[in-house]
Amino acid sequence: MKIYLENLGKYNDGERLGEWLQLPYTEDELEELLIRIKVATRTDGKFTFGCIDGNRVYEEYAIHDYETEQEFNLYISEYEQLSRLNDIAQSLEGFSNDETQVINAFFKLYSGNVENAELGIRVVEDKQYIFYHDCLTEKDLGYTYMLITNQLDDIGSEVKKYIDFEKVAKDLLSGGTFVKMDSKYIEFIH
Repeated sequence: MKIYLENLGKYNDGERLGEWLQLPYTEDELEELLIRIKVATRTDGKFTFGCIDGNRVYEEYAIHDYETEQEFNLYISEYEQLSRLNDIAQSLEGFSNDETQVINAFFKLYSGNVENAELGIRVVEDKQYIFYHDCLTEKDLGYTYMLITNQLDDIGSEVKKYIDFEKVAKDLLSGGTFVKMDSKYIEFIH
């Protein structure tokens, strides 16, 4: 994930001055970028916001563009807190392949704003989800769900053949906590 930070005062003056910042970033990387786009300075080793250029002081920046991984469709607003974005990027960087699938599935259910990204990360970290593997159809999901939740234990085989597992799955899917991903479903239990 990366964001394009732009000197807002220069932008409002009709001049473009900005740079891409790869996330996650270190504080030193961010400070150096802010100095290069002239919204901050370093004097006697001390970083401070504000940079005098001509007769103006520039100290504000905005996010004027961003790129995320294709499957991770995050919406980033112009004035989003950089520390929040950096925390999200750090969390995502440490996710396994399965965990990345879970966060992507979470975004299919909920909008991809920063608040939901943070919630989705907590859901993944706290393992508040269940995989239903090898479910190619809704019927597979209905059967697997009833099997895993022990709802078939006390039902005789002569009765089981009359259960409409596809309708069971449709009911599950209408509840808004299941998402289909390739050959499996993911249920969120947060």
